[in-house]
Amino acid sequence: MSKMSKSTHMGFYITYGKNKTFELPVNPAEVSIKYETDDKQTNIISYGEINQIGEYKLRKFDFDFVLPRHMKTTHYLTANSFQPRAQSYLSLLIKLYKAKKPIRFVISSTAVSIKMTIAGFTFGFKDGYADEYACTLSLREYRSYAAKRVKPKKKKKKVAKKGKTRSKSATKITRGSIVVATGSLYSTADGDTKLGTILENQTVKVTLMIPNTKYPYYLQALMGKPLGWASKASVRRA
Repeated sequence: MSKMSKSTHMGFYITYGKNKTFELPVNPAEVSIKYETDDKQTNIISYGEINQIGEYKLRKFDFDFVLPRHMKTTHYLTANSFQPRAQSYLSLLIKLYKAKKPIRFVISSTAVSIKMTIAGFTFGFKDGYADEYACTLSLREYRSYAAKRVKPKKKKKKVAKKGKTRSKSATKITRGSIVVATGSLYSTADGDTKLGTILENQTVKVTLMIPNTKYPYYLQALMGKPLGWASKASVRRA
């Protein structure tokens, strides 16, 4: 095989364990990877419908491929190297499915390299043809995650100086407070996405709080409709 053909070889690979890799013996005829966000549509009074851009959804796709039963005598193999028996691939794919651990799906000579899980695997025979297994593999993107506990910082108590009257502090805004809000709202307390809703002296309710963030108050309309996260400067007691 020439150097040019090696560099342009398109193979479908699955990596698992400690860098163990195998290539499907026959490339699938079609694979489509879908990117989408979890958008939500909202109607604003006197404005109309708006689209609130959501977070990225997990990529997922299903594709069909075949496993010839007699590899050595099959002329349409696309892999550079392959196992002599189809049963070896079937056993390994079933084992990876049952392991419930992430794998990496790679299409060589492309930018596709995604950490995924095997959500489903189906195999059998079609049209009475017994010389190859007809298979379907269902893959879902895997994202590692870990819950983090947010601890609010302890505020030092202010001690009034001797001889001076301690000033009465303003009523604090807490979860459940009714407030008046003016300004923009955001999808998260860190301000990841600016929402299309803009409040103007609107009386709302604080339903969630995350201290020490840029937009610590989650607001909800008095009728119960969720609105978004707001900054301290944009909220005052009603």
